[in-house]
Amino acid sequence: MPVQSITTSSITPPSDMISSRAEGMDRADFLRMLTAQLKAQDPLNPLSGQDFASQLATFSSLQELQGIGSKLDQSLEASLLLTHSFNNTMAASLIGKVVRAEANTVTITGNGQGTLAYQLSSAATDVNLEVLDSDGKVVRTISVPAQHAGSHSVTWDGLNSDGRHVTAGTYTFRVNATDAEGSRVTATTFIEGVVSEVRYQDGNVILMVGDREISLGQVLSLRDPSQDKKG
Repeated sequence: MPVQSITTSSITPPSDMISSRAEGMDRADFLRMLTAQLKAQDPLNPLSGQDFASQLATFSSLQELQGIGSKLDQSLEASLLLTHSFNNTMAASLIGKVVRAEANTVTITGNGQGTLAYQLSSAATDVNLEVLDSDGKVVRTISVPAQHAGSHSVTWDGLNSDGRHVTAGTYTFRVNATDAEGSRVTATTFIEGVVSEVRYQDGNVILMVGDREISLGQVLSLRDPSQDKKG
């Protein structure tokens, strides 16, 4: 009596023998699928031992990769916790220190004035500071004599180009500097002040310098106030 061949691709194992994708696949699920595959194989063309070995090797590799991935996730979580703990501890020690932070803003209140601080990477013969309002419009340009490399500050009297006092608020400034050959000199704008408070926002450390909020990523340097007295 001839035996009718069975096409394995046309038979699907019962749904209760295969775990859902949401649960993932473990050894029990693999064995259920293997059993279903054996039941549904073509009697005239059964699967070879080599096929089984290949499937077992693939499943073993997947399990090893899953294990490695789990360990990596745990390691990353531990590193993040350690980093947050270190940042928090370090930030708390900054209270009372004089911090220099990269920033290009100056706040004017009433008829007051503001300090524009910056650092030149090399000596400059031509230095111009531009103060801009919230719309990006230049309200005042201040020219200063030749300066050496290092830190400098200029006091802005709060007046615009017409000699009128600007409206109270926060302004930005930029420094354009060139050397004797006309090449551009890099200028980094910054603010300095004493850290009065440390805040935590969305897992990030924020330093309060006066009424300014400074992130750790903006900090350029810090020092003890007693160093200023010695100087």
